[in-house]
Amino acid sequence: MGAVLARSRTVLGAILLIVAVTAAVAPSAPPAAADDSGWADAKRSLEQAVQAKDAGALKAAIAKVAKDDSERAVKALLVAAFSAQELDVYKELLAAFASMKSKEAVATTIELAREHRDWQVRYLLVEALGGMPAPEAEKALQAAFHDRHESVAGAALRAARAKPSAATVSALIEVLEKLEKKERDGRVYGEAQRSLEAITGEKISSSFEWRSWWKVHEDGFDPKKAAEQAGKSGGDDMHTVLRRIDERGEKQFVDELKKGDIICVSGQFDHVDAVLDHLKLPYEKVDRKDFAQKAAKLDPHSILVFNCHNHDGERFTEAELKRLAAFVEAGGYVFTSDWELRNVIEKAFTGYIGVGRETGEHEFPILPAKAAEKHPYLRDVFPENPFARARFKWKIDNVSYTVKIGKAQAVISLVESAQLGQMYGSPIVACTFRHGKGAVLHVLSHFERQQDESGDGFALQQLFVNFVIEKQKWRRAEMEKRKKSGGK
Repeated sequence: MGAVLARSRTVLGAILLIVAVTAAVAPSAPPAAADDSGWADAKRSLEQAVQAKDAGALKAAIAKVAKDDSERAVKALLVAAFSAQELDVYKELLAAFASMKSKEAVATTIELAREHRDWQVRYLLVEALGGMPAPEAEKALQAAFHDRHESVAGAALRAARAKPSAATVSALIEVLEKLEKKERDGRVYGEAQRSLEAITGEKISSSFEWRSWWKVHEDGFDPKKAAEQAGKSGGDDMHTVLRRIDERGEKQFVDELKKGDIICVSGQFDHVDAVLDHLKLPYEKVDRKDFAQKAAKLDPHSILVFNCHNHDGERFTEAELKRLAAFVEAGGYVFTSDWELRNVIEKAFTGYIGVGRETGEHEFPILPAKAAEKHPYLRDVFPENPFARARFKWKIDNVSYTVKIGKAQAVISLVESAQLGQMYGSPIVACTFRHGKGAVLHVLSHFERQQDESGDGFALQQLFVNFVIEKQKWRRAEMEKRKKSGGK
């Protein structure tokens, strides 16, 4: 039932979005023309490609429709875009909008980017404004810096790097001045700061200093020279896991990690330690057969990571499992993947979650669980771009275990796949629960199967690092409590 509901929500959401876009952007009647057969042919090709879910044909049709350079072309492209959101045609859509130069096409794009009630539509059109050469597009992009949706505002700030003018610099400094009063370390603030650095080639830490610098340099500002300087400075726009952490002002929690704060227990079918090496996070590696010795002296300030292991290999004793449960109850955090659901979770934390049906090998689309979209573990796990999010997938191994919920009130589903639920009865890809003062995070399949840093690999790495950061926050809070109580 849960899988059906999850799938129903996804399908219904997609239908409502398409209906909303269609209603809002329904093409108005074009002026009479001697021969409109070219437009009719282009529009028909677009509709047929969407219906067939043919990405190649859709790319060609998008280019044909854009040549009409009109209000109706803008609106037809939007309807097609959200009818085939899962297809990889986003770059072609942006190029199509950027190629349109008529006053009517530009005005329509600006109006919808500003007024459309759905943030996903505004997101697409705001990014498109970055490629439009018209002066009106630049002004509209600057206005979008203040969009009510954080993702749209962030998209506008990134797109502004394609318009490195004096007016853009002034508008970006205004954003910093406004945001410093309430959320200096917020996502939008970080995007504004990086855009200023990319456009000017300068690295300045506050809006006051930016404003002082700008008073001196505004009159002689040369966007071309500034862009060259920015290139020499080696700046990039890669959104790696640790950069994301730095952007939101939480890198201190990672920097404070010491060897032993993360303990990685070996396994046959996963290698989380390779990911920790990649992220340059300190950790202690423990061979599975030596876990008994480690279990006897676990510090609840630590995070324990269990790599997936064969059932026929080394098994944990009842005493070890009891120590593990006590570790979490006292504040320890535990991360597990795949078969550790049976090896560890079912036995040490009885009743929370258990082994469901075994899967085949798949690659399924995933989404945040509806009730967990704002959960701290999910920060930055999914792309802001709604088109990239629609194509986000998770690799699942043959004979992976789906998750069966026991204590429904205690377990939070974080990441789900409607297709997984439809096929195997449970949509859960990642979930968590509290046990005493501590927490457990479990994911379906393996770290080593999630290898694409722009896709599932990025998601799993980010999910894990968020788990680490929340643990570090708990640790800091506990230390503060001790200080206040005189060290007791």
